Amino acid sequence: MLSQSLRDPAGPGTGMPEPGPADADWMLRPSRRMVRRLDRLRQRVPVRVRRTASDTVPLLAFVLLALWVVTRFWLYPDRVSPLHPAQQAAARQLLDQVAHALVHLHDPFAGLPQVVGGGALVAVPLAPVTLAFGSGVGYALWLTLGLAGSAATAYWALFRHLVGSRMAAFIGALMFGFAPGVLWHANGQPAFVTNLLIPVIVVWTVRLGRGRWLRDGVLLGVLVAAQALVNAELLAITALAGGYAALCYLVQRGSPEPAGFARLWPPRPPSTAAGRSRFAGLAVAVGTGLVLLVYPLLAGLPRQPVPDARLGEDATTIALYWRDTLAGNFTADRSVGGIEQNTWFGWPLLILAGVCLALLWRQSVAVRVVALTALVFGVLGLGAQVRLNGRPTPVPGPWWVLSKVPGLDLIAPSRLALVLVPCLAIVLAVAYDRLPSGEPVAYGLTGRRVWIVFLAVALTPNLPRPLQADPRPAAAPRAMVVSGTVPVPVPAHVRKVGCPRRAGPGCAGRWTRRTYGRRSSTCWPPGWSPSGSGST
Repeated sequence: MLSQSLRDPAGPGTGMPEPGPADADWMLRPSRRMVRRLDRLRQRVPVRVRRTASDTVPLLAFVLLALWVVTRFWLYPDRVSPLHPAQQAAARQLLDQVAHALVHLHDPFAGLPQVVGGGALVAVPLAPVTLAFGSGVGYALWLTLGLAGSAATAYWALFRHLVGSRMAAFIGALMFGFAPGVLWHANGQPAFVTNLLIPVIVVWTVRLGRGRWLRDGVLLGVLVAAQALVNAELLAITALAGGYAALCYLVQRGSPEPAGFARLWPPRPPSTAAGRSRFAGLAVAVGTGLVLLVYPLLAGLPRQPVPDARLGEDATTIALYWRDTLAGNFTADRSVGGIEQNTWFGWPLLILAGVCLALLWRQSVAVRVVALTALVFGVLGLGAQVRLNGRPTPVPGPWWVLSKVPGLDLIAPSRLALVLVPCLAIVLAVAYDRLPSGEPVAYGLTGRRVWIVFLAVALTPNLPRPLQADPRPAAAPRAMVVSGTVPVPVPAHVRKVGCPRRAGPGCAGRWTRRTYGRRSSTCWPPGWSPSGSGST
């Protein structure tokens, strides 16, 4: 009846096609007058501006969302996170100490405080901000740039190399940069928020097969060294997940014989030019990264403590909401024993991800690879002892064996679950990109619209809220070492060492051995004395 009433008044003999349900749907096909007005408005905008605006709008959205998350630390730079106040104080101390070292031409990598995750390289470009406005503003800027930059590089990687829709890339980047697990680490652990180099490293590793193995390998080595100075643990987790995903891709892809696991064993040298280029590029990248990291390692970067292999993710928390999201509450983490919350996606998002996997399993190799990767690392993230409802069980976890391997024992098992964040981002981006268009409308609904409604219902509860900030100002250190106008805080557990009024390198070495367990002549500014005017 609807199509009969909308027929052309001139009759069927005019050659005009009969409009269908989609023609009567304003959301699918707006009126001609509106289309003409929008087209005239678009033509007035220069082509260069239109091209730039299409990518600028998502980046601006990431910056505004990051400012919204860190708004309390921008308004009150001296406040601390109630979740990890000591780790936030250590991060601010890192900013102060690196800024002081650069001003006085000291070694910025010597005698650094032990900060969870690292961040030594980030403190160098933030030194002017720290010197001008203090470490509180530098800390807020670190969080803001880490959140927005991670989402921006993920948007670039998804749009340029995986999906063809900007909206699909925006959804995936939103999940990558502002996932609940990332927001948990934003409470005092800014190094785990600064993930902007990880998508670039993954893309550049894939591009090693283009034939330019020397140039691409050197650039990849520089990126790897930079990420190691930002957060070496996330770099190791990325290498593990990327290696496993590469093996899954070799097994999954459709190619001539050999098939399946026969491609992996017995090992054989690469038989194609792309394979040989990729192998040579990886060798160059490893060599370049080791050369660039020799000096920072010899300068004495602080060693991270060995984590408890038993403290993995709770198997029941993946369906909960973290407190810094719209649907979260401030008492949810009390029932799980205070472990790290690196998942906490909520039931709606898990159900939507399961539906997307079921629909795209046969269509997309990328979806199959990330699904297998998420499954393995989600299980490994349970740690060496499975926990349920905040209580440890006698069941040993899969990490019990791998934690015995030298090097892997330095990775906290619960942080292996962070691999689920980029995997879920890729699934959502590919699912939106594969949505059909031009479907017939039934009661104003199409499959695309229904999926968008489900996506909004699943993602809205996970949108971030501003991070909590303790109204108490940050506790001042017990002692301050002052050189010029730059104060450098001394940790509260350090006992002052008696020195002559003109402290020399030997005295500084004794002080840093008691502080950080190694010798350095640059941690103590020249001329400081515990009884003179240089101590406050």
